[in-house]
Amino acid sequence: MSEKKKFTLYAGSVALCVCTAVLLHYVSVADPYLESACRLLRPFIYIGLYVVWAISFRKRIIQKEIRRCLTAIAAMMIFWMFIRMCKFEISDEMPTAWRYAWYFYYIPMLLIPTVSLYLAFYIRQPEGYKLPKRRWLLFLPALFLIGIVLTNDMHQLVFTFPKGKLGEVSSYKTGVYGYGRGYYIVVAWELGCALAALLIILLRCRKIKNKKMGWLPFATYGVAAAYSIAYYLDLPFWKIVSKDMTATLCLLFALIIESCIQSGLIPSNTGYAQLFAASTISAQITDQNGKCIYQSQGSEYIAPKIAKQVIQRPVMSENGIRLSGKPIWGGYVLWKENLSELQEILKELEDRKEELKDANLIEEENLRTKKQVEKLSVQNQLYDKIQKQTARQSTLLAKFMEAYAMEENEKERKKY
Repeated sequence: MSEKKKFTLYAGSVALCVCTAVLLHYVSVADPYLESACRLLRPFIYIGLYVVWAISFRKRIIQKEIRRCLTAIAAMMIFWMFIRMCKFEISDEMPTAWRYAWYFYYIPMLLIPTVSLYLAFYIRQPEGYKLPKRRWLLFLPALFLIGIVLTNDMHQLVFTFPKGKLGEVSSYKTGVYGYGRGYYIVVAWELGCALAALLIILLRCRKIKNKKMGWLPFATYGVAAAYSIAYYLDLPFWKIVSKDMTATLCLLFALIIESCIQSGLIPSNTGYAQLFAASTISAQITDQNGKCIYQSQGSEYIAPKIAKQVIQRPVMSENGIRLSGKPIWGGYVLWKENLSELQEILKELEDRKEELKDANLIEEENLRTKKQVEKLSVQNQLYDKIQKQTARQSTLLAKFMEAYAMEENEKERKKY
């Protein structure tokens, strides 16, 4: 299946899930148990979508730090949806718990844009790059604002309530409570971090892979900003679009991130199937059963039976082609190597070795003969020296023996 068809299938599945969740919001049934089930099913649909989205980053995103930031964003969306679900399950008799569940919304609302800003700093950085420690100070304003929201009951700098009605559920309705200065600082931080992250990502992008989707992150940001303003002003616009602020903002922010990935603003691990198919290497990727999944244009089909044998031990053919394989996540990779030239070089080296071996044997024989000649020469010199030193004695001895042989008288011989 091509990448375009896969994207269409995934986008259609997500749209179907979102439409189902929206329709469940307007479903009204008489059975209270069925109504409760429909009410709980909505957030679980969104949570399931964000869980799958977070898992997909493991496969799609190359750089580890960017993958961590995206996973953290998805996790905070899941937390946001979970808090929202718990909030609407709290009865009116527990206004304090209801109020603090509302305050907890602002933990992901403040941290998601902040983490997005950190994600932008990692764009187009080398693998293993670590941000300077001073940039971690950007978390301090977000954490400070979270503390201000969670302690709002003490100072009411973020939300203001009618005097003496802090514990009444009716005071939490839109138009009854007001907004303090802290609320505008919170909103400014959220919108400012998100916009700064988008601009940094855009400036660091070398080339937009899909120019048709290049405008989508900024358009979605504009829609999110307009929706937030309409929600603040209690305009009919936000109610027509969606009454569920949490689900809407989470979906819009997820759309911003996903459109950045699809357009190439955030580098992703996609398009490698086409690159592998167009490569000149002779290789293929199989599943765990040895069935071919991806195949390069220069490779030949390898039967699953042979593929399993190759994983155990490389196979060498007569024409110098070696078939090798290694296990990878989810299957195996098989490749062919032409070792014929290497074999010719090895054969030539072997012939040279034999030639050198013969040459060494001749050299050794010459050396041995030379030593023998030198030895005989030394012996001859010693014999000559001995002969010179014993020449006088030899002459006297010869004369004595001659005289002895010529003497006929036995008594005279005995004198010798």
